[in-house]
Amino acid sequence: MSPKWQPTEEDTSELALRKVVDTLYRRIVSAPSLAPALMPSGRGEWFQQFIRRGLEHAADVADRAKIHFGMDEFRFLGTSWARLLANKGVGGSLCETLRLAHDPDGKEESRGNASHARDVVRLFLQDKEDIDQILGSMIETLDPAEWARYPAWFGDSKFVDQERARAVRLRPYYNSRYDWLPRLLDDPNQNVRNFAAIHIGRGWPARVDERVIARLLEASRDNQFVWSWADHFNDGRMGKSEAQALLAVYAPVPSAP
Repeated sequence: MSPKWQPTEEDTSELALRKVVDTLYRRIVSAPSLAPALMPSGRGEWFQQFIRRGLEHAADVADRAKIHFGMDEFRFLGTSWARLLANKGVGGSLCETLRLAHDPDGKEESRGNASHARDVVRLFLQDKEDIDQILGSMIETLDPAEWARYPAWFGDSKFVDQERARAVRLRPYYNSRYDWLPRLLDDPNQNVRNFAAIHIGRGWPARVDERVIARLLEASRDNQFVWSWADHFNDGRMGKSEAQALLAVYAPVPSAP
């Protein structure tokens, strides 16, 4: 008679990790606020696959980097991500997390919010194509009524202008193409226009034309526009400074004779 199998420490760790992954998956996809009916057609199934891909990647990272992600830390990060999704929807959660990961202010750094967001990105948000799809969907949907109809996907429709602008600001981290930017120069949201013009000015000098320069000029006069929260916290810089710096390159004012 063969001896009864006993799991090794490694086996136990893998089984425990798999249990946490399965629990997190069920918790996220069964949340009433994330029901497929509250997402655009086809997005419910896509969302479930997106969550499964993220959790599988997270489990692999955690298994290979135990020194950084113990089981308690993994469970904590996964639970906080699940809670954020349930409270803010897919788009709202994504924009909040990515903004903290890529452009936190000093307080957010010192309080640990930024490092927490970077851990969430490292674990659950490593598929750039997935992130690009979500941000692109937010940018392309202007109608607040559409946001209100699908809060699980977009988030709170009260923040449609703010979230669309944040999506434009963040998307170049995940989509390095130029083709989605030009049409945003005529967007009804001024912050969207500002971000699009600055992205083009910073990333595609050969594409800067009179239309882009006109939008940079508009951004240079916008006293409320913030390009970088880190810069704004550190030295009070507003977005108009970024626009003015680009105008100095592309449309310098002639010096007096």
